[in-house]
Amino acid sequence: MTDQMPPPPPPPTPADGGGGQPGFMKRSWTRFRGWPTWAQITTVVVLLIVIVAAGSGGGDDEPVASSDKAATSTIDEQEEATTTTEKVATTSTTTSTTTTTTAPPPPDPIVISGAGDDVPSVSIPFPAVAHITHSGGSNFSVITYNGPTYGDLLVNETGKYDGTAIIADWDSIDSLEITADGPWTIEFIPIEALPVADLAAGISGSGDAVIVVPGDSDRVRATHDGSSNFAIIGYTSSVNYEGLMVNETGAYDGVIRVEGTVLAITADGNWTLGTP
Repeated sequence: MTDQMPPPPPPPTPADGGGGQPGFMKRSWTRFRGWPTWAQITTVVVLLIVIVAAGSGGGDDEPVASSDKAATSTIDEQEEATTTTEKVATTSTTTSTTTTTTAPPPPDPIVISGAGDDVPSVSIPFPAVAHITHSGGSNFSVITYNGPTYGDLLVNETGKYDGTAIIADWDSIDSLEITADGPWTIEFIPIEALPVADLAAGISGSGDAVIVVPGDSDRVRATHDGSSNFAIIGYTSSVNYEGLMVNETGAYDGVIRVEGTVLAITADGNWTLGTP
């Protein structure tokens, strides 16, 4: 029976003096000393295990919490950095580029010249007017042809001549018939190269002419002091017929409705065009 562990010490009694701790501890230690060696060793080992376990459990809570906070902070920082990177990556700058288109210059005029009667071949690749001069003293005429087909009578005057006529069938002309007793020149000028007249300021001229007017013109006052035919015919910029605006003989002064934007004038005297 000497190998059995003795029973635990009894609880303190009032004889211990109130709390009884000093007496209790002394008697417990005395009894503990009286235990067998293996029991003492076992008790000490058990107490050490309990103390170590208690100390380890209390110290693990704080580091684990700190690690969790650090891990959470690191994850938040990584997510914030990723979001910032995505915003920077998706940010772009839009540059507005304005392209200015410059219209190409009009084609160069086509010039032919000669003296006396002639039937020159000609090709007119654009809507045009013909500026015609003659320095002879007798009959002078210019007629357009398409093959053997008669086209248009551009000029029919006597003596010197300097005027401009519109080429109505410019894309179907392949030759001219010229009657002259002196040197002559014909310059085919693209209509787009002609300046736009300022009707508000008024324009004037003498003899045959072609005038380009603004597209918003609706009425014009025309005068003429010659003694022969005075006519104004309206065309579009591509030389499509719009209407006969004036067809009188001799002096003229009147307000007429504008037809088209290109006005072909036939006159033997001075003329004016302006606002009513």
